[in-house]
Amino acid sequence: MTDVLLVRVGDRQVGLVVESLVEVIELTHPFPVPSATPALRGLIPVRQRLIPVLHLGAALDGAACPDHLGEMAVIATIDERTIGLEVDYASEITPAVVTQDRKSTRLNSSHTDISRMPSSA
Repeated sequence: MTDVLLVRVGDRQVGLVVESLVEVIELTHPFPVPSATPALRGLIPVRQRLIPVLHLGAALDGAACPDHLGEMAVIATIDERTIGLEVDYASEITPAVVTQDRKSTRLNSSHTDISRMPSSA
């Protein structure tokens, strides 16, 4: 079993593996930056550092950020980089079973089947 933080982004519930998470913060409006990554919302200050914020739903779909700004940012360390994942809501930590095939990773919890953010964002 792996502990995951359940978050909501749009109408999707996603589980983020807790071991790579640092904190959940209220999202302030990011500073826009030019980028070839459509899911990049911008940069936010976190503990005297500017970190990139990706809209989680857009990153999972390979799409551009929606017009509305999410309520929260989940700060995570992925591949030794600190990033913020923009989400609408973070609810709870729950145990889940991680299963993986060649196309995707699935987390099965007592709540629902949820998708996992790929490790390379």
